[in-house]
Amino acid sequence: MNRTLYSALVVVMLAIVLCGVPAQADNTPSAKGIGLTLLPLAPEDLDAIQRATRRRVGVMVSAVARESLCAKAGIKKGDIILALGSTGVDSPEAVDRALSGKTGKLDVGILRISPAGEPDAIIVPLELPMAESKEPRPTTADKTRPDAGDADTRSKLKALEDARAAGVLTEEEYKKKKAELEAKLKPATKPLNPETQKKLKALEDARKAGVLSEAEFERKRTELLGTGAAKRAKAADKRTPLIPSVKSTVYEHPIGFRFVHPSDWRVEEQGEMLVLTPPNQAKNAQGPIEAYLIAGERVDSEGINSASDPMVVSFLDEQVRQLLPNASRKGDPAPVDTSSGKGVVLDWSCKGPNGQDLIARCYANVINGHGVVLSGIGVRSNVEARDGVLRRMFSSFGMQEGKIDPALVGEWALSGTTSITNWSQWETAYSRAKLVSDSKTRLTLSRDGTWKRVYESQTLAGGGGIWMESNDRKVSQGRWFGGGGMLYLVDDQDLWETYRAKVEGQPGERQLRMASEKTGTLWSEAR
Repeated sequence: MNRTLYSALVVVMLAIVLCGVPAQADNTPSAKGIGLTLLPLAPEDLDAIQRATRRRVGVMVSAVARESLCAKAGIKKGDIILALGSTGVDSPEAVDRALSGKTGKLDVGILRISPAGEPDAIIVPLELPMAESKEPRPTTADKTRPDAGDADTRSKLKALEDARAAGVLTEEEYKKKKAELEAKLKPATKPLNPETQKKLKALEDARKAGVLSEAEFERKRTELLGTGAAKRAKAADKRTPLIPSVKSTVYEHPIGFRFVHPSDWRVEEQGEMLVLTPPNQAKNAQGPIEAYLIAGERVDSEGINSASDPMVVSFLDEQVRQLLPNASRKGDPAPVDTSSGKGVVLDWSCKGPNGQDLIARCYANVINGHGVVLSGIGVRSNVEARDGVLRRMFSSFGMQEGKIDPALVGEWALSGTTSITNWSQWETAYSRAKLVSDSKTRLTLSRDGTWKRVYESQTLAGGGGIWMESNDRKVSQGRWFGGGGMLYLVDDQDLWETYRAKVEGQPGERQLRMASEKTGTLWSEAR
């Protein structure tokens, strides 16, 4: 089904309206329970979908658990879920609400973009692990279709449909209010007769069975419903095409941190920070005049569990003034809603050396014991112009279980010898100073994500007949994360070591290559 993104969405929404919804049950499944990890769409994308379909829906699938119900149904990472049954969803929480009480088969309306950028609208049948009710919800073919009457009443009917789709009304409340409103309309067309309803039902069955294409289904349905439906279909074709305002990418760090960013923004690791670079970064003769970065650390050990904690503000004050010594904070922290709870945003401002108006804007949140900050620093006009993009990225911040690369698990040994001699021409063989040191290091990367490193060295130094010996031993430990060719060692004091890591060789003879910014080492598998 290669079609424009707009027409793809229209087909999805039409199919959602026509599909049945299973009955209620006592069980309350959730997105996580059926294998989904979800992220909210950007407000601009929700706006665009609403313009095209008249329903503000859409939530992104960022991960699908292996062997889960959703994986077996065919739902994929990157899919955009628009609706569950006839209930539109616009957030991860809305998906949980829509799943609550559902049984048996549930049709999921999905927008899927191919690697080539082609949109496809599909309906995925999802089987929930509960007995299905035999009382299907009435389909569109079972309803009368008022096409004329008081404009205000028709507007109320539309609002009623939206309230039902959003889950605000129960089915009983919806039917009662709909009947009251339809009674006020002056019918321009007669209710569908039983014969037409029967044909529409057969038409729906043929479409679901794959006998009819979407185009054939629409044409035959329009013929059955008459000119009113044809006019509505023609009007729908004139809606504004849906062109997503921002193509997004999910960044996933091996430690478990993840967020959504515009695909044309570059994300690079620099030490313990992530540096974000927009495609049109503002610059002058001296270089960039705007910079964006993400930093974080564990804060739960200090009793901090909220971004509004005064200790968070005090810490940010100190950090900003290291960059902008003359900066002063403006106002109190302002709350920001995110997918991981309440965050805050704070501003600092000052004048630059050339009189330009500078700003530091920090978005802060505490997620699963980690304090995470997104900062924008530079000329005020540039930083403020990106506020919408920064808020979207910040609102998507999340922390999941970190990655443990099984190839790195094991016990690794490194040994070396260092010697130094003073070769000055003024020294003799007797007076010349010399030093020799042997070191042995053992690094254990456990499968449970903990690590321990034991460093031992023996040093002998002397000259002029005087010699000294020292023996040192140092033990460090913490948690490790690995994936994508990277290894992160985080010690008990939350200090980070970052390495590029690669395992080579056969079991029992493996070697681990580790490279930091300045050095590279080759470790052997310990025996």
